[in-house]
Amino acid sequence: MYNPVRRNRNIGTENQGFGQNNRLQISTPYGTLKSFYERIEKYQKEVRIINDHEFLFIEEETRENCHHTCTFDDLESIIKQIPKEDYGDLKFIILRQPKRKEEILSPV
Repeated sequence: MYNPVRRNRNIGTENQGFGQNNRLQISTPYGTLKSFYERIEKYQKEVRIINDHEFLFIEEETRENCHHTCTFDDLESIIKQIPKEDYGDLKFIILRQPKRKEEILSPV
């Protein structure tokens, strides 16, 4: 039910429209020069040798009720079928889940 007495108290003051122009951006903590996709927290790593080439698999912890769609074993079976010339000097394979704000701004 509409009540004309309860109106916005900021109308006509310098607080009118406060928060309308805030930019949605990924925050960067002070003291670090790494970008948001370079900061990996709570991870586990595993070294595997596939086709005489060493790969370092890194898996970042996911949010609750989420999981990665493929495992290290799945990736290993795919890489085994790729010719060595095609992946060249590739060494790191990182499975990470973007934060919610990262998904909005920069979907992958």
